[in-house]
Amino acid sequence: TEDSSGLLWFGTKGGGLCRLNPDGRTFTRFTHDPGRKTGLSGNTVNALAASSDGTLFIGTDKGLTIMNTRTMAMKRYIIPGNESERLIDNWIFHLLPCFSGKNELWIGTKNGVKRMDLRRKTFEQYMFRPYATSLSIHTWVYSFCQDRAGSLWIGTAADGVYRTIPGGNGFKSFLKNQTSADNLIESSVNTIILDKEGFIWLG
Repeated sequence: TEDSSGLLWFGTKGGGLCRLNPDGRTFTRFTHDPGRKTGLSGNTVNALAASSDGTLFIGTDKGLTIMNTRTMAMKRYIIPGNESERLIDNWIFHLLPCFSGKNELWIGTKNGVKRMDLRRKTFEQYMFRPYATSLSIHTWVYSFCQDRAGSLWIGTAADGVYRTIPGGNGFKSFLKNQTSADNLIESSVNTIILDKEGFIWLG
């Protein structure tokens, strides 16, 4: 992930977070220290997302870390913690910050979806029943993408794709059905992207 200063950040499996230094040859490494209350939440970094104000959102196997890349200050959001700061699961797969109209962070975990209000530092849980019109806490959420209409597309490990309905009226599901052109040929969706023409691509 590239931050607002043009520096590249890399998540590793067990080795923490790495930043490619401006010289283009060396790295600065950040790791979890169980003896400190600040710093990286865990050493397996599954998700990274950067915002224009210099904030880096870091999803690990042990919770969320929000980092100011200009000061290197970090804030952890892990279980256990204050009730308003708890994640439904510590294992995070994907992060999507949204600043159009609302200052929020969507968090995909092993137990469904959380939406974080970045101003209030509070979390809202999205309940989710597979094959229905709402999201379940028991579904692994691998990916997010926001389309031009503002709808959020949610890719899951085994329950297809869900799209939020504008106006907050629930979800539309796209499930595995190899005989229908309106549905998916596979239930697991690892990545979702929006191209420059506005088409949504699923992987």
